Amino acid sequence: MSMWRRLAPLGFLLLASCSDETATVSDAKAPVDRLAAVESGEVVDSVPTAGGVSENSLSPELTTLIEGFSSAERGQANPLSGDAESIEKGRSEYQSMCFVCHGASGKGDGPASKATPRKPSDLSDPVRAGLLSSGDRFLVLRHGIPGTSMPASGANLSDDQVWRIVTFVETLSK
Repeated sequence: MSMWRRLAPLGFLLLASCSDETATVSDAKAPVDRLAAVESGEVVDSVPTAGGVSENSLSPELTTLIEGFSSAERGQANPLSGDAESIEKGRSEYQSMCFVCHGASGKGDGPASKATPRKPSDLSDPVRAGLLSSGDRFLVLRHGIPGTSMPASGANLSDDQVWRIVTFVETLSK
């Protein structure tokens, strides 16, 4: 075995410990435990991934975006939550607006995902989904995430269309 192959695991550990965020690697059942922790409001350990963003944390750009809004804006309830017709219309709107980056099931594996500097968010991950409110999702769709490939829907979508997409996206993590 070459010296580089023996040292590779050490290099990974060294790189992982150089992250500017505190991170711990958890056991295989941790995503379920982290989901329960998020739902109960506990602090959640993060698992480092490529690009310095944890699989169960929000990107710095997304965190900055949502922290810029009031608690009332972030706390908006989804007026269409659970409505079957809205979910189906939202699915169609998602397919035309979001599929290209996020993919059919929201895993961030759409056809354009390989061309983005950073993999689009996995919208189907229940842990990540638990970190965002419906209002947060609405704001992200409406305003985009500056500094990333996530565009603003701005004048392209009505509030009802945005809420329908949010309604559909919320089904992806269940």
